[in-house]
Amino acid sequence: MKTKNYFFIILILSLIISLVLSSCSSSARVSNVIPYETQQLIKTAKAESISYNYLPNPKGDIIEVGSTSYSINSPFKALIDELMQTKFQSISANSSDNIEIYLTDVKPEFLTPAFSAPSHTLGLTVELKLTKDGEVNEKRFAFSTEAKVTQPGFSTAVDTKPIHELLMKFIISIDKFIDTNYDVQ
Repeated sequence: MKTKNYFFIILILSLIISLVLSSCSSSARVSNVIPYETQQLIKTAKAESISYNYLPNPKGDIIEVGSTSYSINSPFKALIDELMQTKFQSISANSSDNIEIYLTDVKPEFLTPAFSAPSHTLGLTVELKLTKDGEVNEKRFAFSTEAKVTQPGFSTAVDTKPIHELLMKFIISIDKFIDTNYDVQ
């Protein structure tokens, strides 16, 4: 009799522990690498050197989607670093040519409707300020995406591939803007 009681107690405790663990918050990772095909399309600018700065948005540090979260600031900075190192021959803090990239707006939305699958959308706005030979050019880009959300058990999982693709839209737009200002053919 005692053996059956211990068995049921262990079974109940195991179920409670698994429910608690599955409902805990987790972190999803957004890729921070420019795909090879896109990397090959980036043309080198003929500038001697450039300085650049990325100013993140605090709302991009942790974006919560149900019981999971992800960051935009860190992967976006890594993508910008890769773009700049590929685009320019020399990066120098003392350069008179400068590019400032601001993540000005982060609009995440997570919806959990009663009778349909949950959804997650993310809208971002990026502003660029490019100073070349004393002349300032500015550009603003705004894009958004929808990411698939699944709910296995009590946890939430978000597909980060569309989020990476969204960041890549900004990288490609920044690259084209630089090409226009540096007359890259």
